[in-house]
Amino acid sequence: MRKNLKIPRILKINWVKDLSISVVFNNGESRIIDFPGLLKSLNLMDSPANMLLEPEAISQVKLVDNILSWNNIGQYNNAERWRKKESPFRNRC
Repeated sequence: MRKNLKIPRILKINWVKDLSISVVFNNGESRIIDFPGLLKSLNLMDSPANMLLEPEAISQVKLVDNILSWNNIGQYNNAERWRKKESPFRNRC
């Protein structure tokens, strides 16, 4: 039998300062996300997420479907073999 996983969802962005974002989850937890430390620990320094090391880029964060989203940072997905589809960069922390 499969267990029902309860993954906390982001409800609100409290503030954005320099390279950190403070968020509130639906379980009542409040967390400060430090993006330079997060990107290093996940080995994402060579991905589109690397643009989040600039304060002006990180300040354009929006909450879309309980996920942090940046429309200013594009991410390409191979929708079909001959065509690439651009979508906004999303990060579920």
